Amino acid sequence: MEEHNNDLDTFSRQWKKLVENNELDKCEQFCVESINRVSDRIRTIEGYTNKSENNRGALEALRTLRGGFRYMYGILLHNYLERYDEAVRQYDQCVQECPSNANAHCSWGSLCRDVFQLIEKKEFFLKINDNENAEYHFRKAIELQPKDAICHDNYGLFLFKQLNNYDEALRMLNKAVELKPQMSQAHSHLAEIYHEHFKDFQRAHEHFKKAIEYDKHNPDKYLDYGIVQYFF
Repeated sequence: MEEHNNDLDTFSRQWKKLVENNELDKCEQFCVESINRVSDRIRTIEGYTNKSENNRGALEALRTLRGGFRYMYGILLHNYLERYDEAVRQYDQCVQECPSNANAHCSWGSLCRDVFQLIEKKEFFLKINDNENAEYHFRKAIELQPKDAICHDNYGLFLFKQLNNYDEALRMLNKAVELKPQMSQAHSHLAEIYHEHFKDFQRAHEHFKKAIEYDKHNPDKYLDYGIVQYFF
């Protein structure tokens, strides 16, 4: 198991290096080759006639490793290549092999949220729009990682923007800043829901100020703050 953890760490470092250098085609090739290499090892062990405990353990470890590779490939497809249908497949395969991979559950839900906000991707959104499934993945991610502020923030934004479940969205976003008080993004989302839905301009003002305090170099935060100042 430790060997496979080292393999995943090595993979993650190379993946990050390729992305940072904007070598996205090379990164995709690296992901596909890594997944195929582990798949070959899995098929080899599955072909053994001796189904020993060691072999079963090796298969489980290799499937977990492949799930980690699939998750990172899904991130590449989702966040960088914008090939959302393929990203969904990778996330799905990852959570099938690694049901406890909270990051994959959270990313699956976030993909639905992200595509919902991209008007130009409406045709794809109509194809994958499955709020019930997305909500399941968000809840599963939080169940697995109850102290993950990013999961709470992503789920809160999904509830706010896509399901119009404002009270539950507010609870999730408040939990995000409770877990990570300096999370500028969560403060921005709280300010937005207070401003747009609850019309509580005092609280919107407070959270926009915190969003700027924790992310001083983001011009969008100042623009949002200027808008709410008009109402304050």
